[in-house]
Amino acid sequence: MSRSLKFSFFLLLLFSAPVIINCDYILSLWLKEPPQYTSDFCRLVLLQSLIESMCYPMWTVIGAIGKLRFSHLVASILYLLIVLVSYFVLKMGGNPHSVFVISIIFMVFVMTMLIFRINYLVNGYLSILFKQLVIKPTFVIIPMFIFYFILEKIYINNTLLTLLVSSVLIMLFQLIILFVAGLDKSERRTSINFIKAKLR
Repeated sequence: MSRSLKFSFFLLLLFSAPVIINCDYILSLWLKEPPQYTSDFCRLVLLQSLIESMCYPMWTVIGAIGKLRFSHLVASILYLLIVLVSYFVLKMGGNPHSVFVISIIFMVFVMTMLIFRINYLVNGYLSILFKQLVIKPTFVIIPMFIFYFILEKIYINNTLLTLLVSSVLIMLFQLIILFVAGLDKSERRTSINFIKAKLR
């Protein structure tokens, strides 16, 4: 299950990171004059999808154990609170994208609840989940965004060519970081053997 969490997150990150980083230019190509907050909405939706991708395997585990009722009850309450909190924030003059920020915060609460629920049902699993959900992604995301800021300084202007080149470079760099920092020793060995087998 821990591998499912990690790989589902890393796979989605691999394809969503270039979109998150180049979102403004992609929208300008598509919509010419994107409405206000559009790029913020897109980035926040992708960020929420990354968090949700780590929750799905945990729901599967809890369902396999047969203890879904309590988890569904707590998650339903948290999802309902998204609507209520968003309403009051907008009532007080909050920006439209604050709804997505609130949704992401409560998704983190849901993920945290699932982690502790699994640790309760399967004693001693907390350290494994913390390593796969926090430590590994952190070691991948931080170098990726450092690389992005370096890459951004090299840009002269936004063109279709720079979009394609930057997307390829970001994905290649991500693959390297995923291999070095995201995979365990056994997973790296399996990946190397798989590549060798395909190249023969």
